[in-house]
Amino acid sequence: IFQLINENGNPVGANVEALLTYQGGTVCDDYFTDNSANAICKEMGFSHSEEAVVSPQSTGSSGINAEYGGGTVCDDYFTDNSANAICKEMGFSHLQSSLEISLDDVSCSDEDWSSYQGGTVCDDYFTDNSANAICKEMGFSHSEGWTSGSVRHDLQSSLEISLDDVSCSDEDWSSCSYDTSHNCAHSEDVYLECAGSSDESTEGNFRLVNGLGESAGPGEWALLLYNGGTVCDDGFEMTEADVICKELGFSSALDHKNGAFLDIQDNLSINLDDVDCSEGSSWSDCGFSMDHNCGHSEDVFLLCIGEEIPQPFTLMDENQQTNSNSGLLLYYGGTVCDDSFDLNAANAICNAMGY
Repeated sequence: IFQLINENGNPVGANVEALLTYQGGTVCDDYFTDNSANAICKEMGFSHSEEAVVSPQSTGSSGINAEYGGGTVCDDYFTDNSANAICKEMGFSHLQSSLEISLDDVSCSDEDWSSYQGGTVCDDYFTDNSANAICKEMGFSHSEGWTSGSVRHDLQSSLEISLDDVSCSDEDWSSCSYDTSHNCAHSEDVYLECAGSSDESTEGNFRLVNGLGESAGPGEWALLLYNGGTVCDDGFEMTEADVICKELGFSSALDHKNGAFLDIQDNLSINLDDVDCSEGSSWSDCGFSMDHNCGHSEDVFLLCIGEEIPQPFTLMDENQQTNSNSGLLLYYGGTVCDDSFDLNAANAICNAMGY
């Protein structure tokens, strides 16, 4: 993995000052110490390091670039889990630290394997409809093409296979069925190329989803998505909630909140911020920003309603049915904490449910 080479690119032995390379690339001096030098020398079979110096061309370097197949690595969906997996793949034990960097000048390819909740997608029943539906769900306009295989075996093999039997009757994700269990190998992982972007239009592409990423209906607390990413709560009030609920086809908004309540949020980008609507306006009249300064703790959740205001309280039995007269108490689909809860509270809620 490590190698010492001279100015002609030829390997050298002990007692010669030489350029240190790692998998054919140079090593930056950030955080590099005598301990680092000794550790690497021992890794190459030497007893110790005599001295470490920095070559002029490395001055001003901001860090070590991650490379794959001779190219750089884009940060889309890149997390500390990704960094740790790649560090271990390169022979390290773990990630020492990660840097927050600006990637304004980085151009990333849209062609990669398709992932669902951090795992790969199997190609069983996968068609062009599936490809287009998923590209649109991620905020692109269409699919340029797809294939399957174990092209990046080392990375794919470290992932779970999260989705199988993706079958879509048209090019909208709501028409698709799928299975979260599978009978696949990574040789069936889907690679997908998407193109275009619905961000080019001011028309909203909103969805309300539950913790499994499935569409939610009226009377359910649900995560608000815009072009496949979350919406930040900066400036978000009931006026904005009402406009978006109506944009989604509901009659109005009953409430809104923010927070990091679902596992799926960490895997999503934040696509919308600073939403500003006037009372009684439509979405086309609202202002917003596609840039953000938010974390997922600021993601917007909406409670939209239809023509009839839903019963806030329900009881869910052991079969997850909500037409029971006893069971787990839910308030708009969420549980109720027992702090200060007493018999008066229980009677009041039973009365509100018609008992």
